Amino acid sequence: MIIRRLLVTALTGFIVAVIFAVAIGIADLVLSGQGDRRLMQERITFPAAGVHLSIGDLIMLTAVFLSSLLAWRLSKPRST
Repeated sequence: MIIRRLLVTALTGFIVAVIFAVAIGIADLVLSGQGDRRLMQERITFPAAGVHLSIGDLIMLTAVFLSSLLAWRLSKPRST
């Protein structure tokens, strides 16, 4: 049963990551085309650890984490 929950959680996280990556990419194109700030411009850097994150990365990581957490909670077997 735990394997099914892990599979559902991982698949949900992957699908949400793809959807948000495409949406953030499109939003970044629209915003940069109108002269606004870019979502994919590096904002958080920690070179010693190899970390370079943008606002778009943080949005996507948050969405993936929350959707995976929700999928894990909702796929819990019901006691009868």
